[in-house]
Amino acid sequence: MSSNPEISTDSPFVVEKDRLVKLQNTASFFTELRTIEPISSVYYPGPGLDDSLNDVFSPSEITYVDRTPHFTNITQGDFRTVNFPSGKFDAVFIQDIHEQPKDIVEFVRILRKNGILVYGLYGCGMESRGSTSFDHVHQMPSLREEELLKGWSKLFRTFRKV
Repeated sequence: MSSNPEISTDSPFVVEKDRLVKLQNTASFFTELRTIEPISSVYYPGPGLDDSLNDVFSPSEITYVDRTPHFTNITQGDFRTVNFPSGKFDAVFIQDIHEQPKDIVEFVRILRKNGILVYGLYGCGMESRGSTSFDHVHQMPSLREEELLKGWSKLFRTFRKV
């Protein structure tokens, strides 16, 4: 009999390892993206426990909004009711927030012209649903999907505001 019991995929250890990989991938993606795009302001609605952008951006460059403030540089609130000026952000990062088409309209409004909407495919099974899971993003006439970084499209999709 083995002294090391098999760890199930529901184990807190597996979940935490997956979360750490997700955070590392997010930080790596944005680090690389910043080498080709002038991003000095990024909005991340509904981050939950994900503070991975802190590894890439200074606190003055990130705007996090969530109902539960899990870390220090986050604004408590509902991202659906926050009203930012049009064109305020260079980038908007969304993932795992169950956004609606009207939310995408708002995210596009607050992006500057040529700004980048980054759609993370982690969580909610989206990584297995492919592009059909964000048809509502493709239907936005002011967004154009671009593969800005080769090799990342299974984890992150990028759209430019035109």
